[in-house]
Amino acid sequence: ARVRADGSLVTDGGTGAVEGSIHKVGAAVQGAQACNGWTFWHLDVEGKMMPIDILRQQLRAELH
Repeated sequence: ARVRADGSLVTDGGTGAVEGSIHKVGAAVQGAQACNGWTFWHLDVEGKMMPIDILRQQLRAELH
């Protein structure tokens, strides 16, 4: 998936392009009705795959 400037995602889910929120696109690529995008999508952190929720948690901690 690619992240757009507005934070939405776009990907080719195998059945055509899918775009929208991390939750909507995550559900589409899995063929599921719903998805928690924060735990489905991952990024490489020093060779370890981590859920993107770690970024959200870090940002929240910095804001408090």
